[in-house]
Amino acid sequence: MRLCGERLNDASVQIDFTRNYPVIDISNGPFIIPVRTNSNTNGRGFRIDYQQNTCAS
Repeated sequence: MRLCGERLNDASVQIDFTRNYPVIDISNGPFIIPVRTNSNTNGRGFRIDYQQNTCAS
């Protein structure tokens, strides 16, 4: 899954790409987040909140 832009939204929950919405990935691990930035703004950083849900049996 590839997500680009200023908002985190894969349209699986809501197709309003101007807002952040949950992104759900059910593929097998590992969970890797590659990040690429540019030099437009220095030192801003980012924050990722995640929740691992238990598997349904």
